[in-house]
Amino acid sequence: MELFLTILVHCFKWTLVTSLLSSIIAVFILMIRALFKKKLHPRWFFWLWLILVIRLMLPWVPESSFSLFNLFTPSKTDTHFQFNHSLYSDPSFVSVQTNTDLDTNTTSENPTSSNLHPIIIIAAFIWLAGMAIGIIQLYRSNRQFSKCLHSAISISDTSILEIFNRCKQKSKIKSDIQLMTSPTLVSPALCGLWRPKLILPSKQLQEYSEKDLTFIFYHELAHFKHRDIGFNWLMILMLLLHWFNPLLWYCYSLMREDQELASDAFALSKIESDDPTGYGHTILKVIQSNMDLPQFPRAANFISTKSQMVRRMKMIRSFRKEKRIWFLVGIFLVAIVSAVSLSNAKILSKSVTVSIPAGWEVFQQS
Repeated sequence: MELFLTILVHCFKWTLVTSLLSSIIAVFILMIRALFKKKLHPRWFFWLWLILVIRLMLPWVPESSFSLFNLFTPSKTDTHFQFNHSLYSDPSFVSVQTNTDLDTNTTSENPTSSNLHPIIIIAAFIWLAGMAIGIIQLYRSNRQFSKCLHSAISISDTSILEIFNRCKQKSKIKSDIQLMTSPTLVSPALCGLWRPKLILPSKQLQEYSEKDLTFIFYHELAHFKHRDIGFNWLMILMLLLHWFNPLLWYCYSLMREDQELASDAFALSKIESDDPTGYGHTILKVIQSNMDLPQFPRAANFISTKSQMVRRMKMIRSFRKEKRIWFLVGIFLVAIVSAVSLSNAKILSKSVTVSIPAGWEVFQQS
């Protein structure tokens, strides 16, 4: 039992530290997002969120002088008194030497029974219970979505298949994606991490024109091309560990929003006409019946909140192809955030050594 408590407390403390450090990274990304939201392609913000997900996953990162956390880590000063037994001509000689070096070694305190404070144990069990509740809710959500998939059937309409294959070819996607329809879905959705399926709602399928289907296919194929389903799973698994951190939940909602914006931008870049109005009308037609419905981590669909919908419409109206200068700025920002986030602070250690010559030991004994 003591071994279990020791491991539990150790995992809980590691999660708290990781959550705190990741929150600092999240605030840094939010600042960048606020500054460049109107300039950069939405896909760059998603890459910044991916850096946050990677940091949450890593159990260890190297120390670096460029780490963001150096701003929050004070320097460490140690004073060492050493009796030097070498003989000096002048017994009153005392040498004081100051050395400054970089302490790259971090000591880890092994949790023992003396460190198992009752409050920490209670907090660790609350954290464990929260994870259990999250896993149960995730299981129910996926079971509910699986019921929708059971009623899905393959689409055999040659005209729809021709439009879909044309969109795949223009999107440079060679993977096999099964096109299906389901009466229980209210929105087009891409699902399946290993065997992808694009499922259209049966009730609305007859209402979609050829242009509507083209826009929908480009949008969902963008989710596949960007591997959004896999990234969503990674973030959901990290949120199960850090369920107590509201900032990370907020970042997850922004990440899903940036996914939709990036897919919209991809679809608009593939449309032959320069007028984005038609695409905006299709988005509104698809979303108007399912706004504010819950999102499933295993699917990428058109579901958006009202506030997210407003931003999407603004982006669609003002869509322009990304300029080269902002493309280079995006690369620079991703590189900088990676360098300062995927490393720990390097503690600057200052040591002062005092050497006392032979013959002074008598003062030590007295």
